[in-house]
This record gives sequence, C-alpha cells and structure tokens, in this order.
Amino acid sequence: MSNILISLATGCVLLLSTPVFAEPWLASRFADNCASCHAPGRVNDTNFKTKRCSFSCKSCHTNPNGGGLRNFYGKWMEERWLRSTFIEDYKLNKPRPAPAAQQAYGEQTLKSFLANVKDPKEISRVEREGFKLVEASDATPEHNYDHHVTPRPSVDEKAEAYLRIPQDDPLRVTQSSYFNAGVDFRWFYLDSKASSDKTASTDQKGMVPMATEVGASVTPFKHTTVVWESRFLADPRKASVWDDAYTSGAGVRSAYVLVDDLPYNSYAMYGIFVPMFGNQEADHTSLAALASGITEHSVYKGGSIGTSGNAPFFNVSILEPFEDRDMSQDRGFVFNVGARFIPWGAYIMLSWWDTKAKDYDTLVIQSHRMQALTGGFTKGRFTFVAQVNDMLIDVPNVRRDSGTVIQIEPRFRIWKETYLKGSAEYLNTSPTLRLGSAKQYGVGVGSFVMSGLELEIMYKDLQSTELGVDSRETNMWAQAHMFF
Repeated sequence: MSNILISLATGCVLLLSTPVFAEPWLASRFADNCASCHAPGRVNDTNFKTKRCSFSCKSCHTNPNGGGLRNFYGKWMEERWLRSTFIEDYKLNKPRPAPAAQQAYGEQTLKSFLANVKDPKEISRVEREGFKLVEASDATPEHNYDHHVTPRPSVDEKAEAYLRIPQDDPLRVTQSSYFNAGVDFRWFYLDSKASSDKTASTDQKGMVPMATEVGASVTPFKHTTVVWESRFLADPRKASVWDDAYTSGAGVRSAYVLVDDLPYNSYAMYGIFVPMFGNQEADHTSLAALASGITEHSVYKGGSIGTSGNAPFFNVSILEPFEDRDMSQDRGFVFNVGARFIPWGAYIMLSWWDTKAKDYDTLVIQSHRMQALTGGFTKGRFTFVAQVNDMLIDVPNVRRDSGTVIQIEPRFRIWKETYLKGSAEYLNTSPTLRLGSAKQYGVGVGSFVMSGLELEIMYKDLQSTELGVDSRETNMWAQAHMFF
C-alpha cells in the first residue's frame, strides 16, 4: 500500500518562488483551493513520509527549483482555473470540476456504488479508469473548494484509493504518460525613456517576440525524468523584427536529469538549471534582479537536492563551473529553508547564495554572496509578497561592493483572475552596487484573460544615483503572455 500512496497527489497548490518566467505570488493566491491542482476531495496520502500535497514549486513545475516546464498538475490548474473567461470551443481551456460533494467518488456516492455493484469486473474497471469527472461552470463559488469544506479522505485499501481518483485527474495522466512538452511565449511592446545629468535623453520603442521558451521531458522509468528547455530572447529596445528574436538570442534554459517523488517528497537532480533563490520573478527589470546579477540569461551547472514534505522545506544546490569558460564559472552553494502554511496562503523563506567564479582572462576570483528573506500571504482578494535581499560582490584588490534591496509587491483581484498590481523597491546603492542609491515604483493591471493567455500593461519609474550622477528611466510596457 505504501508504494501506491507514494504515487498519490503531487500537490494541492501552485508554485512557490522560481527563476525567470515564474509567478511566485500565485502560490499564495490559490493556496486554499484544493481543486486548483487536482480533482476536489479525491484521496490524498496523509502519511508524512509519503505525503505529496505541499506548497512547493514542483506541485506545478517539473523542476523542483521552480519555473519552466509545467507538469500535468500545473496544466490542470492552467486549463481550469487561471482564467477570467471560459470559451466553449477553445482547446486550451477545460470546464472546472464540480465540488467534491457532487462527484461520483464522494463518500456517500462511493458507498452506494460499492454496495450495489456486485460485478468485480465493473469495480476493477472503475478502479483502473476512474469515475468520470463531474464538471461545473465558472460561476460556481470558489469557496466551495477550499480546505474547510472539501473532504480529505484517507483510505487503506488499494482498490478504494483508486476509486477515489477520477478520470482526467493529474495523477492518472502522469502515471499513463511518459512525455510532456510546453511553450511559453511573450510578445512585448516597450516605450523606454532615460536621462541623466551627463547624457542626453533617449526615447526607445520596440515591439518584438521578447521571449519564447520551449521545453520537453521524457520519463522512461518511474521517478526518473530527463528535461530539455531552450529559450529565445530579444530586447525590445534593440530588435524589431521576428528573425532577430529567433537567431541572435537563442540559448539553453535547462537540461537535467531528475529523480523525483522520493520519500518525504524529496528529489535529486543534476545538470543545467537556475537554482531557487528568493523571489525571482519574470520581471528582470526589478532592482532585486538587476543588483543580484541573476538575469533572464543566467544558467548554472550543478546538482540539487531537497524536500518539501509538508509545512517545512529546504533545498540545496551545489554549483560547479561549465567547461565552456564563456558560461557561468560559479562554484559554491545555494541554500533555501522555510515554511509554508497552506490554510492561510502564507510562506516565509530564507535563501543563501555563496559562490566564487574565476575570470580566466585576469585570473582574479570574484566572490558572490547573497542572503534573502522572502514572505507572502493572501487575504481575501489581496495578495502581498515582500523580500529583503542583501548582496556582496568581492574581487580582491579590485572592488568590494555590497547593498540591500527591499521589495514589496501588492496585488488586488478586481475581477476573477484580473489584478491591479503595484511594486515598490529601494536599494541603498546604485543598481550596479556602486556608491549611490536607487528606488523604483510600478503600477499596472494584468489579466489572465483565458486559459493560456495573460495580458498586462505596466508602468515603472526608476530613479537612481551612482557616483554622484543622477539618472531616471521610465518604462511603459504592454505584453501578451501565452503559455501552454
């Protein structure tokens, strides 16, 4: 029975903090919706050693460090919940599941089925295929799916366990599939204005396919997955044609071997990836991203292990240099530890980055140390994420620069999955960690219009001082973000 339950339920909630092209705040937004990652009220393992329902990145992403290719739990959420409108014949969306009480595997309905069906073959068929998932309209109140009203059955018999997992549930899809693929695409318009005490004002505009990511995974054996992801990047201020985006900025996003779903919801992986650190989000223009040096181009080589059995979690990544000296030469570790509290949509995480990289042209070694404290919560329609990140770059006899950035990101859900959002950041140095200071404010609106499509309009104002020179940069952008 333990082997069966080890396979049950990879999660109840969406992702937590991740590298580029992730949406960390969604972890808090859907924390209390047990149907956001799998069928409501279906059986879940309650044994701490084998439990899979957690508030972790790999609840919805293949990579336990977060971001990138979505697994079948993430696709369930994308197709059924992350939208403001449902379109009947649109192939990228599916109807939401009905609440647990209306499902054929519900407590009373299942008892009636077992009492009235005498044919063992019929019971075996339903065990193998699952009951048909009962669906509902988007008008069904979301509170009908939260942990207060959704039953959490626990069973000891293999047959009854699988009778409580319906057709189309991500667990059944995962167990019957060995191949997965996905695409993430952002079409971007940018209007950027910059000025300083010593340079003339510039006004740059552009509209390009700014970022495209293509990923695929193969699971040849249970618990073992091989993942490849490529990315194509373009700068709206420099490129304005389609071919530039797909020829000048192509590169690897990740390539790794993952051994996953081990006891205590643990994993081990090795290859090319971006380790989890703090509140790394899709907006690489944030002061936290600019000062940390972890950009949309960053990739690292190494291994990672971790666990997220329930509320507490940790992971550690050991990084090593690429053989290609034009790639990252970082050697060291990245460590994350924290706790997640599903009923309140809250989390807190402490991250530590400590690496050294050798420059083979100058033979100097640069030390890169960062510590970040990240947290977030959701209350009603309000979601709030905050981070404090302390950074140090040390090159002996050349530079020793440090700084601390404070970042807050509030969001208010104004209609379904449409949000008014803001941001405020302060850095006690310049964005390059030189003598000075910087502050940035932003406001905008974003909407997951329909499954697989997000539209966003955002305005940001960055004011900074570096070595006595004042500068200002304002950016207004609009983007269409498609993902499937």
